[in-house]
Amino acid sequence: MFSRINSSVIRTGPRRGSWLLPRFLSHAESKAALKPFYFAVHPDLFGQFPAERATNEDSLKRLNSYIDNIENKYPVNPTHLTFYLKDCVKQLEQQQIRRNQDPKFKTVRISLFSRDLSFTVQQILKSCGMHEDVVNVQNKSSDRHDVSTPGFGGPADWLQTYRMYGDKRNIHESQFQKKPKITLTSFIYEQIKDAKEKLDSSEKAYEETMRISQQISAELELRDLSLDCGWTCASCQGALKNLLYLCKEKMSDLYTLRGRSVVLTRWTGVDPHGNIMLNVEDVPQYWLALFGTLEDYDVLLHQVPLWEKRLSEPLGNISIVYDKTSPSLGVPEYLNHLHRLVMGLRRFRFGRIGYPLKPATFKGIECNILSPNGPMSLSDNGQFRVPASTPAELLVDFLLQNKQKSLNLQEKLNKNIAEEQEVISTCKQTLGLKSLRKDESVSFQQMMTCCQALIQQPLDELFGTRVIVSKYYQVSDDGQITIPWDWQ
Repeated sequence: MFSRINSSVIRTGPRRGSWLLPRFLSHAESKAALKPFYFAVHPDLFGQFPAERATNEDSLKRLNSYIDNIENKYPVNPTHLTFYLKDCVKQLEQQQIRRNQDPKFKTVRISLFSRDLSFTVQQILKSCGMHEDVVNVQNKSSDRHDVSTPGFGGPADWLQTYRMYGDKRNIHESQFQKKPKITLTSFIYEQIKDAKEKLDSSEKAYEETMRISQQISAELELRDLSLDCGWTCASCQGALKNLLYLCKEKMSDLYTLRGRSVVLTRWTGVDPHGNIMLNVEDVPQYWLALFGTLEDYDVLLHQVPLWEKRLSEPLGNISIVYDKTSPSLGVPEYLNHLHRLVMGLRRFRFGRIGYPLKPATFKGIECNILSPNGPMSLSDNGQFRVPASTPAELLVDFLLQNKQKSLNLQEKLNKNIAEEQEVISTCKQTLGLKSLRKDESVSFQQMMTCCQALIQQPLDELFGTRVIVSKYYQVSDDGQITIPWDWQ
């Protein structure tokens, strides 16, 4: 446990030539201090890079949840976050000249463990290399004011930071001129040769990846070994070879993996289903530290169904389902979310007899528990999405008001899945595709529109390719062709 900071310590103004945040930050002050960071990692800057966008979006949710817990004096667990930043001004200027070159990203790992908000904000800014920017801004502010000001009270040139990380270009540059509209035919004509070459080379990498995976699974007696990191097979081979090296050199430390499922992904830990998650960017020693604590995680895993039942019974036996779209949610965090909602329901029931909802009222309906930051909603598949910070009375009212809508969406989903699979199968056969799938951001109706248009106007050049339906044009490193659902 961390020792409590003496509340008698008062704020002091910034010294000339140094930068110091006040010991106690308000909510508004913390948001203002983190503005450069938010500009640098905002998911909207990574529109054509879904893997990096998803990582930043998920990490931002977890970061906001961590800060929210500090401000509300809730317990916090050590959290490891990964962010992608676009390299700054020099590289962006070079990319303006070479527009065909994919931008490089700076990977930043942030470890949060403190319950002090000021220290946490400083750690975030330092980890992203933004400390000097804020130092300069604060020093300029102190030069303009003779009297001492609060630790973060000076004005900041946020526009300069936004331009640095937002990839904003001068309106007088030629790159800002309107470009001709891209059509599917023109895109395929320009990129099909490159896509097929990458696809052929990726097939060999896939075979090698499968060979290494099968060898690791056999030596460790794993239940399953899968890849879910958004990288190509060739990029994941390094992580697989590291794991194979551990099998040969550190076999005595890997006995706890027998009979378990291992997933190579973007974070390290254990998810609520008991899957062992290994970050492909981590060094093997970091994995070994996790393997030595798996027995402790097993104790937590046994508590998951108990707390899910404690939450389900007061809510009419609704099914509590782990949300797989939040891949960075570990067992300790998930249990904290469940505990927070259960305690809220108990306070709501204080002095009352019985549960807020009658038993079996919501039987057959599913509910996902999310991080505290976020709105309560009803997904397109009829699942309730409930943040852990939702007050009990609002939760009960929302469930009752949207029960029938949830049932209707579930019934509609079952029909849509069968219809969608049929259209996808027909489209694959018509175009001769190796695979055809949609991105998570594409709805059922949008996928149907895209597939029907491809069937009516087939392109022979797409024969033997792998196609992903999304909202932009792109050819990935492994040769997969991404097209927008509303292509023309």
